[in-house]
Amino acid sequence: EGDITKEMVDVIVNSTNKSLDLNTGVSGAILKAAGQSVVDECKKQAPLKAGAAVLTGAGANLHCDFIIHMVGPHSAAEVRSRVKNVLERCEEKQITTVSFPAVGTGGGGVKGEDAIGAMLQGFEDHLAQNISTVIKLIYVVIDRDNVLQEFQKGLKTWIANTQVENLNPVLNRCMSLCAGVSGAILKASGQTVVNECKSKAPQPSDGVILTKAGNLSNIKHIIHMVGQTNEKGISSSMYKVLRMCEENKIQSVSFPALGTGKFVRSEIQISKAKQRYLDDPKMLNVLQEQETWLLQELPIYMMTETVLSVTLLVCFSAIIHPPPTWTKMDGRDLEIITLQSDTVEYKNIETAFLKSSIHRDEKPVQVQQIDRIQSQSQWQRYCVLKQAVDKKYPKLRNERQLYHRTTKEICQKINKNGFNRSFCGRNAAYHGEGTYFAKEAWYSCQDKYSNPDDKSLKYIYRARVVTGSLCKSRQAMKEPDPINPADPRAGLHDCAVDSLQNPFIFVVFCDAGAYPEYLITFKSI
Repeated sequence: EGDITKEMVDVIVNSTNKSLDLNTGVSGAILKAAGQSVVDECKKQAPLKAGAAVLTGAGANLHCDFIIHMVGPHSAAEVRSRVKNVLERCEEKQITTVSFPAVGTGGGGVKGEDAIGAMLQGFEDHLAQNISTVIKLIYVVIDRDNVLQEFQKGLKTWIANTQVENLNPVLNRCMSLCAGVSGAILKASGQTVVNECKSKAPQPSDGVILTKAGNLSNIKHIIHMVGQTNEKGISSSMYKVLRMCEENKIQSVSFPALGTGKFVRSEIQISKAKQRYLDDPKMLNVLQEQETWLLQELPIYMMTETVLSVTLLVCFSAIIHPPPTWTKMDGRDLEIITLQSDTVEYKNIETAFLKSSIHRDEKPVQVQQIDRIQSQSQWQRYCVLKQAVDKKYPKLRNERQLYHRTTKEICQKINKNGFNRSFCGRNAAYHGEGTYFAKEAWYSCQDKYSNPDDKSLKYIYRARVVTGSLCKSRQAMKEPDPINPADPRAGLHDCAVDSLQNPFIFVVFCDAGAYPEYLITFKSI
């Protein structure tokens, strides 16, 4: 509860009318605090379409940088869609913190309980479609006691409805937890998996069952086990799970941090229990409630307390979802999807590339083909690293979409295995021995960086790159500079750039720090 005009965020949201001049309620308070300059700016933006959201300055008296104005909704469905539209504008403008009023509860006539449910659904809709969102914090600021009480009641209803255990209490005997990681898995996999679990419940205290994966397109099966409270029980369940994998010819498996959630066993105890049945894991994904730990190429004999404590890479979310544009993978790790030229996705990538390729010294180009690279293993490694950087630098712009030149031969390797620093120096190594990316496509389109093949075709990636904390590049550098040379515990910067003031060339020294999202085939004309 509070006054939205006092919020210290990047953006506050104004729910107004089509003329952008509503001078009553919260909207009136916002315009009054913002001042005449914002009123004048609103007049220039009017009239506003019902589903649109426009951005203006914030004037001199507000504690935010911008105001996003939207037409006030009159139904829960409109609340949901318009809240989502506002968040899309935030993504476009790289806005990380935003405060909403109690949308729809004033002149819109939407009940508080319905409004908060619709707002939360709008938030969820947006975040599900934007895996690498720039948004860090979303606030809802309520100025009336009665609305606050309705929102609190609606929030409790929302929380209850999203807890899987409330849908089916008998599932408590069928899996390790119905909240935390297990709840997240069930929610993501969908009702068909919940129903399948129900049909196989109840289970004995050491029960293990196999179900389909439902909506989780990146895996084939889910193995559910009853949660254990001690090392012996964990080891026994591990054995049963691995036997089930063997019987069903399952070649790879990811375990949660068994017993460390509700039953509060230490990670070291769990690792010791796992050692009994894991001979030499090359990669072990460890999911713990609200965190993901990635142990990569860690031999089992090294899993001591010391090594474990320094090797775990901690990130935000328990489940890494593929981007919403991906097609179903059916358990495969890699798919190369050629986009149809009449799709919105193709046109957006093409338009951005062509605009970025324009330069007075370069020939114009023509796009021939765009391929979407869907690599489960690369995407997971990238997300783990990005989320760790996001946690370390919550206020920085940690991800950029950049361009990387390549050749027909090398792009086959990148599609399968990702970017590789061993290719460094084929065309230039002026900024260190890492993988190079350019802010604008024209730079990578040059013949000296992007050699045409025998059909005069060139190849360039539009990649997602974790840039995080930047340092100045040097010709001989093999890794980013230390953040604080006097304190080794501070770690290294994430990326080297040609200019700290206006970076154009970005160099990453961690192969997982970039994802080859789209391969663009083009030619000069």
